[in-house]
Amino acid sequence: MNFFASKKTGRGWLIFFTALVCRLLHLVAVKDFIPFKNLLGDVYFFDQFAWKIATGAAHSETLTATLTPVYLAFLGACYKLFGHQLLVPRLIQIVLGSLSCVLIYKTGKILWNRAAGTLAGFIAAFYGIFIFYDAELRKPCLVNFLLISTLYLLSKVSAKQGITRWILAAIAFSTAASLRMNLAIGLLAILLWSVICLRRTYKRTDLLFYLSIFMLTFFVVLTAWRVWFNHVLPRQEASFEESGLHFYIGNHPDATGTYGRVKGIRAGALGHTQDSRKIVETEFRRPVTNEEINRYWWNKGVRFILENPSRWIALEAKKLFLILNAYEIPNDENFDFTRRNSWFLSFPLLSFGWVAPFGFLGIFCLRKEKNPAAYLLPLILGFYIFSLLLIFVTSAYRLPMQIPLILLAARGILCLRETWVSKKAGLFGFYCGVLFFFFVTVNRVTFLPKYRYDNFMTVRIERTQKQLTQQQARKLSSQKPRGAILTSSSPASSSPRSSQVS
Repeated sequence: MNFFASKKTGRGWLIFFTALVCRLLHLVAVKDFIPFKNLLGDVYFFDQFAWKIATGAAHSETLTATLTPVYLAFLGACYKLFGHQLLVPRLIQIVLGSLSCVLIYKTGKILWNRAAGTLAGFIAAFYGIFIFYDAELRKPCLVNFLLISTLYLLSKVSAKQGITRWILAAIAFSTAASLRMNLAIGLLAILLWSVICLRRTYKRTDLLFYLSIFMLTFFVVLTAWRVWFNHVLPRQEASFEESGLHFYIGNHPDATGTYGRVKGIRAGALGHTQDSRKIVETEFRRPVTNEEINRYWWNKGVRFILENPSRWIALEAKKLFLILNAYEIPNDENFDFTRRNSWFLSFPLLSFGWVAPFGFLGIFCLRKEKNPAAYLLPLILGFYIFSLLLIFVTSAYRLPMQIPLILLAARGILCLRETWVSKKAGLFGFYCGVLFFFFVTVNRVTFLPKYRYDNFMTVRIERTQKQLTQQQARKLSSQKPRGAILTSSSPASSSPRSSQVS
């Protein structure tokens, strides 16, 4: 089967090249943007340890930051094959992001028809936040690709039985969950969907067999990533996961619903590792294990909820508002700030504010859906929203829920058109009312002080530029270069002080 094939028009190829051109244009637009050229925040640690893995020096290094093994393996493989070049993994991610658009097209085609798939594929191709993350040295691009691969494979198993697709879907989903741990809650959505929606196409014994294979593969792959991680980085001060600390960040007395510093813990990878451990060891008055640290923060978050139920309910309402709001909440990456410095992203591209209302309308259009695979989308969406309510909301954490929303948005748009053509005035009016309600809800002005984040980012960029200028001045005095001085984009030429953000 040709991955890109379409019987008449080659739409898969058209979507792929459209998405590829959009992402390459953005890459060109931000090539001189300081956060793009210099590694800031967690990306610095991913880069440094991936390079050590590529050169075989990781065994003698102590891991001081919590890093996901999948993205370390991805960067390490790129560096091993092509050298310490930051452009290579960006280009590979751009290709994967373009392939994700094709997979969205093919999934929509399986769930409904070619028109729905084409619309969904082009929405993804011109989706601003997807373009932004595909060019960033961060995990979301891989998460998107693996999640849509999972949905594509599961949409096929609903129509035709076969153990290979179940195994591949489990591998893709387990790897995606390794990258974004709260995505693992989607396992419950997949199990629930299988039990409820596949009863007509599978015998009970066959379904039980395939689900057992899926579950076994899921946990084997998850364990395999951990074993590999412990093998290449045997000396670790950081925990394999930070689910407890993330839970507490979203559920403590000063929580705002989005990421925020916890008292006594620096924002960033080192703070999450070193400061959180220090707090726990001070309270326990002895050295503690990573599991004890994780359990400590979980218990502390639960204690806050039990002692402040009304306050916690208000906090959850605020999180839900942030989840459904058009604003892309920054962390150590900032979509809005980058958009104002990228001539391509500054174009009126598609965004959450436009797609989400049609996506929620698409859920209402599933009331008489014949394809059982379509019901997996709202289940994945609902369970993932629940996982965000447990922690906190940022643009990167919200990104996975936008894949089912794009597919549902294509369904909602076509459903609205079909209702208009068939002259069902009452149903058309109802759909318009639903669309209007969600459009107003999603596009309400957020309470978040946007420019506080912009100022924070600007300070970091100015500090980085100052440090780079000082480095160049020292080079001038020591080496006396004859030619012009260029700002280096290679991480090997930047000291940890110029790249790391405390």
